[in-house]
Amino acid sequence: MKTLVRLFLLMSITLFISCKKEKKDTEDPQLTMYSPANGTTFNMFDTIKIQAQFTDNVELSSISISLRDLNGISVQPSGTQALSGASRTYSTNYILYEYRIKTGDYNLELLLSDGENTTTKTIPIHIIESPTYLKGFYLAQGDNTSSSIKKYDTNFVNTATFNLSSSYLNSDISNYHQQLYYTEGANQALKTVDATTNQSLWTINSLGVNNSKCATDNSKVFFSKDQGNIVSYNHEGTLVRSYLSNELDYYAKHVFACGKYLVVNLEHNTVSTTRKTVIFEIASGIVKYVFTDNAECIQALSRSDNEIYLITTNNSGSSLIGNFNITTLNYNQPHTSTSKITSATFVDADNILFCTEDGNIKQFTYSNTNLITLLSGTNTSKLFFAEKSNRLYAAQAKNLVVYNKSAFALSFDKQYVSSDTIRNFHLIYNK
Repeated sequence: MKTLVRLFLLMSITLFISCKKEKKDTEDPQLTMYSPANGTTFNMFDTIKIQAQFTDNVELSSISISLRDLNGISVQPSGTQALSGASRTYSTNYILYEYRIKTGDYNLELLLSDGENTTTKTIPIHIIESPTYLKGFYLAQGDNTSSSIKKYDTNFVNTATFNLSSSYLNSDISNYHQQLYYTEGANQALKTVDATTNQSLWTINSLGVNNSKCATDNSKVFFSKDQGNIVSYNHEGTLVRSYLSNELDYYAKHVFACGKYLVVNLEHNTVSTTRKTVIFEIASGIVKYVFTDNAECIQALSRSDNEIYLITTNNSGSSLIGNFNITTLNYNQPHTSTSKITSATFVDADNILFCTEDGNIKQFTYSNTNLITLLSGTNTSKLFFAEKSNRLYAAQAKNLVVYNKSAFALSFDKQYVSSDTIRNFHLIYNK
């Protein structure tokens, strides 16, 4: 009998302890916001003063703060802070430091936890983006045996020099990630430089292909391999995707990132007049179209989500401005230039500026096929129109010439003198 009583008491105590252990905290912590007020407007780099009251029936655990766009995507890294006690008046400074954030509406999100339960508070705010400004220039200079890429500030003071161990092949810039990408003959390497610190970052070496080229869409850099194939890397040097032409006897002579599409002009390894232009979808790597017209596509510009301007030169030396609609596969060629086009740049979706070997800078309007000569007698190798400042930059031998742009004319603004022939240039913006 005593044994049964002891067993009953033991079972009762065990059940009591088990029930006590299984009892959980099911009550959410309480979060009361004092600031910022809903709808407050902030400028990029402002400090947001966050003030709140936290309480919990047992114990507070942590508070996490994040900034999200209206789709719920984080636009600045989140931060978490450990808490203790059952009640706390909370105050902290939250700095808007992600300089690439665009003007618009965002949500400041606070997530309060007691270790088992969470409470979320969302405060809508409006952010005004930081102004975009010109930081300087990269100039690729030299000939096929001695080349360098030099960095200049806006007063054209040389601030960094990158001497190439062999011939300069190609370069592009991602102002979003503040990185310069370039390829050179030695080892057929793709090299990366931090545009802020001037430090070398990562390198892709020895891919065994002549005349490697690169291009960037800001989020990725594209780099040509053998057989006309392209690989893409993110800004940290991680392989993202391959774009396969698989043309055994061809190499990629030109590579252009155009919105949603990658345009690759292939040239035969031994027969330079035999060419193809392959258009890939960047997101999937799928080939969308192949031109087998033997034309050299010297430039491709994205007019809209599904339209690309193709600037091509045929084997007789004439150049074409064509517009290709990838949805309808309609290819319209509204303008032919008897003198080879050496470079082209957008003014807007309807107007293109281009320069020709006979020394002219012209403006072509797609909607009405109107053609205007803006300047003549200028041997220009590259043009770039900066929409932000309404200026046209032109590489003319050793000079980087800047023009003010009006509707149908150019006027001289300033001229920068380089130490050697300018083969390419890039404008460095703060974002």
